[in-house]
Amino acid sequence: MLILLPATLSSNDGSLSGGTRIFHRNIERWRLGSQPAGHAGEVKELEIAYDAAWRTVTVASQTYSLPRGNLFVVRYDESWRPKVTQINTVVSDDAETDEVIDAFKFVLPEDETVQRLP
Repeated sequence: MLILLPATLSSNDGSLSGGTRIFHRNIERWRLGSQPAGHAGEVKELEIAYDAAWRTVTVASQTYSLPRGNLFVVRYDESWRPKVTQINTVVSDDAETDEVIDAFKFVLPEDETVQRLP
């Protein structure tokens, strides 16, 4: 999953993760403004849930079937509204990070943000 954030991001505020081999939930957090982690300030979250039994992933309250593709791009606009795009490509579960980035670059050749990824 590739998450593209708006320019208003101040800092990563960590994540929460937990579950079993069948069901796993992850919550990514970002802090807006100039406050350090643990202090007052607006925090934005994205919840991602994986269900191995149903072979689905739920992102921003939308559920997607993984056989249709396991690459996702989540783009936040300046108002922090997410737009999730599922890409009709399946990358191996044991793919290394650089292989996943290469897959995104291959399927999104016109996307300048994706092409600038290291």
